[in-house]
Amino acid sequence: MENKKRLVLDEVIIDNINLDKPIKNKNGYDPKFSVRLIIKFFDTYTINNIKKTMNDVSVCAFGVGQLIQTPLYMYMKTYDYGLLEFRDNVMTVNSKSVPEIIDHNSNRFNGKLLGGMHVKATIEFSPYIINGKKGISAKLIQLQLLENQSHDLSAKNNLNKKGEENYDYV
Repeated sequence: MENKKRLVLDEVIIDNINLDKPIKNKNGYDPKFSVRLIIKFFDTYTINNIKKTMNDVSVCAFGVGQLIQTPLYMYMKTYDYGLLEFRDNVMTVNSKSVPEIIDHNSNRFNGKLLGGMHVKATIEFSPYIINGKKGISAKLIQLQLLENQSHDLSAKNNLNKKGEENYDYV
């Protein structure tokens, strides 16, 4: 099934960064590195490009009208620093190897990535069938820092009093 397609997301925010050590997921599949990409709700251009690319991969692999699982979700996210609520699109991207990470000048970045940093992300969508379930996976290829800043929106700062993340499916 060679129906892969790459897409460059010009500006997203990173969160839940796991690029130090691969972690097994809850289903016990191979350990992977991962990053959560936050696409602002009002960024319809990027959201539509992601949906179109996933649809193109799906149609090539499975045909028209197939129900599939996708890595794009919409959350209502409440930040600690206020009562403001943002409806954002969130996508977790994985990779079996550490993706290339470069700074805004295209030099290798050796610093620490922090939640809230703005990046350009290159991802690759590909189809899968596991236990009869069809879906589209998103592989992380490259992250490029747009600026050296962090708003520290990492999940550890979005925990409620019980230690659970403040994300609700919409």
